[in-house]
Amino acid sequence: YELHSCAMINLKKIDAKIGKSSQIVSEASFRESFVQYLSRHLEKNRSDIIVSEFKVMRNVPVPAGKVRIRLFQNGNKELAEYVKLKAAVSVNGSVESKVELRAWVDVFEKVVCASRDLKSKEIIQKKDLHLERINISRLSNDVTGDLDSVVGLMVKHRIKANRCIKSWMVEKPYAVERGDMVKILAESGTLTVTAPGKTMDKGHQGEVIRVQNIMSQKTIYAKVMSSSIVKVDF
Repeated sequence: YELHSCAMINLKKIDAKIGKSSQIVSEASFRESFVQYLSRHLEKNRSDIIVSEFKVMRNVPVPAGKVRIRLFQNGNKELAEYVKLKAAVSVNGSVESKVELRAWVDVFEKVVCASRDLKSKEIIQKKDLHLERINISRLSNDVTGDLDSVVGLMVKHRIKANRCIKSWMVEKPYAVERGDMVKILAESGTLTVTAPGKTMDKGHQGEVIRVQNIMSQKTIYAKVMSSSIVKVDF
């Protein structure tokens, strides 16, 4: 099999049952290596990672000597929920066995949640939000822990209080809506021409939309500059 994301885990002390010529690495040592690997690759504190139902598969005796455990991730699967890692056990620098580590992994993180019910089309303010530490293992990656990244966005659909806010629930508010009256601005050097217009599309600032020139009744394409001005190339 092809292995990816390997990491040498250096434990201060490997717990092993030692016989005259062989030893068995303890489950506790494999578990410590497993948690260290998760903490490093997820860039999380150990306190934010809970490992349960931990199992060591095919743990066999290895020769007596200095033990090191090297972990590998098979493929690029997310390190959450049911996680499997490969472990190579070396003694005095020589690989003596390979085992599989399995566990259920719960990852906790502070994410942005709604402090109250938010209605559709509302513009979110900082007072509407709070951070809450939750288990994100079963959540998609479209949550955030950055309050400022959500402030100023518009609610697409009603969000209930205390629900974590996902990217699909909010959007950047439109600067203009379909049917808004705007000023069409055209500039060339020192020459400036304006005309009244009516938007035929909704659009964010910086987007190009269709606008009807009220005077000529022609439809043109113009860039949204603000809620009241669109600009055309002259």
